[in-house]
Amino acid sequence: MGTFFEDYTSNVYGQDYLVKGNGDGTFTDVSAETGITAVSAPLYGTNVTDINNDGRQDIITSPYCRTRGSVWKNMGDGTFSDVAAAVGYDAHTMGGDSGQPLCQWAAPPADFDNDGDIDLFINLVHGGNDANEGRSTIVLNSEGLGGFKLEWAINRILWEDPQAEHRAEDYAFWFDMDNNGLQDLVVTQCCYSDGADKMFMLLQNWTYRFDDVTDDLGFTGAGMIPSTHGLTVLDYDLDGDDDVIVAKSKDDNHLVFLQNDVGNLKNHISIKLVGSEGMNRSAIGARVTVTTTGFVQTRELYAGEGHFGAQSPFIMNFGLNTIEAVESVRVRWPSDAHADTLIENPPINQLLVIEAGPPGVDGGPDADDGDSSDADAGTDGGTMADEGTQTDGGTQADENKGSSSCACTTDNAPFRKFAMFTVLFLVFVGCCRRKSKNRS
Repeated sequence: MGTFFEDYTSNVYGQDYLVKGNGDGTFTDVSAETGITAVSAPLYGTNVTDINNDGRQDIITSPYCRTRGSVWKNMGDGTFSDVAAAVGYDAHTMGGDSGQPLCQWAAPPADFDNDGDIDLFINLVHGGNDANEGRSTIVLNSEGLGGFKLEWAINRILWEDPQAEHRAEDYAFWFDMDNNGLQDLVVTQCCYSDGADKMFMLLQNWTYRFDDVTDDLGFTGAGMIPSTHGLTVLDYDLDGDDDVIVAKSKDDNHLVFLQNDVGNLKNHISIKLVGSEGMNRSAIGARVTVTTTGFVQTRELYAGEGHFGAQSPFIMNFGLNTIEAVESVRVRWPSDAHADTLIENPPINQLLVIEAGPPGVDGGPDADDGDSSDADAGTDGGTMADEGTQTDGGTQADENKGSSSCACTTDNAPFRKFAMFTVLFLVFVGCCRRKSKNRS
């Protein structure tokens, strides 16, 4: 639990806490016994992920402008150790606009390059555009499965002009917008440059860099979505691709819902996990690995993320591009007492519900490829997903899926030709926002 200041003007920082859920709706402060009290810092957010691939969840903090941030490594004995300096995690790796300190709002984790380890995108406010000025960036986990080292990769994102001179990217979410097997980014920007700050759509290409396709999608000029703040992604219409909900800020407190009408043109597999005895029922903290011919995708199931605590979807969509079969799905449950669940040759283009078995016993899928008699054993009768429905699984939206016209390529032209998110509605809500005087 990140806090802020006890005294802002005198630099008296608030105490951060780690609280443990008791399973009955109450929490216990375990900060002292876990070692989290070693550092006090004003924080804008926290993210939780297994950053070093040891099967345990670690904690990554996003610091206000005056501190550098922490990576709390889970030591496996009930304690945490801050290893930020040793692994190179530092919100102030570079100075921002004209060298001023950067404020970090979130550090969303993802294995964006499909190499099996977790990388980060960090949201930074007070950034600049010059080569010697820091801004929101990809952070690579450069030492892979044998250890971890975090390095800024600021040139991985090719932001297109025009850009705000004083950058303030408040939030971001990873999602595979075109279901080609590479995770992309939607990034919000607010509120220092009226008329210039906007929401960005960043499409990853097969060199593991990100092209700014905001203009290609119609979100510049008259279609620009300015002063964007928090956001989340979810498969609202259960068609196998993720849609986007963006919260606007400042004087325009609306939600913008963006329906994705391009991702479901490619193959996918949708996965929902159900925990069992000895773990949380939503299986938060589980790691899912989807193996296909050509690449392996790794995702973790998160709850609230970053500054605004936006909730991640519990249905995870894995894009398959034109690949027509999944070799296996492996689930590493968030419990040492539960063996991994391995499912071979699962059906695609539908929802696969995987429930953990009792401690020491594998779980199984609860999915249907069109014949309910073939459902796998080891389940307890969870929701069955049928091809072609929109009630509980993804649809096979295009009968021409897998055709050579959608082959993998580093050329974004096919995507740009037909990809368009649709703004469905604006709903007035009383969005909570930080006053502008507290943003600097």
